[in-house]
This record gives sequence, C-alpha cells and structure tokens, in this order.
Amino acid sequence: CSGFVMSVYAAFGVGLPHSSSAMQGVGYGVSPSEMQPGDIICYSGHVAIYVGDYFPGFSNAVIEAVDGGVVIRELSLSEELNGPYTYFGYFKGVSY
Repeated sequence: CSGFVMSVYAAFGVGLPHSSSAMQGVGYGVSPSEMQPGDIICYSGHVAIYVGDYFPGFSNAVIEAVDGGVVIRELSLSEELNGPYTYFGYFKGVSY
C-alpha cells in the first residue's frame, strides 16, 4: 500500500518514504472535515489516498492498494483512523 502511494506521489515529483509508519512523519494531521483530495490517510499499518467525490458513483472515497490490486471504496468516517492522521495533499492544484 505504501509503495502505491509513494509511486503516485512520485509521478507528481514528490518523494515519500516507503513505509506507512514513516509516511506519518511527513505531514500534519487534519480533521475528517478538512480532508482534501490527494491527502494521505494513515491507518495502523496501512495508507490510502483520499479522493473525495472525484470518481462517479463514489462519495467520500479513497483509492488504495490491497491484495495485489488497487481499489476505490467509500470511506466510513467512523473507521478507526490512527489519530486520525491525514496529511497535506501534495496534489492541491493538480488535475488528476
């Protein structure tokens, strides 16, 4: 999962560490109401990219690598986020 997030950010010229725990140290926490598309959401041992309502048919969604593939799913804000940790979205102002 961290490799997927790292490669997406690298495509936009942003270097990130290759571990979900290390990614927690490269940004700052925001509340769920402040999340922006492109923010990294860190769970315990997992990371995903918040995409919001970008994809038709999904609202409040994340894109993440699981079981060898990449999925888009709706995020339940009642999910236990580690903190919650969501981090500054380096994609701000970038069309993707």
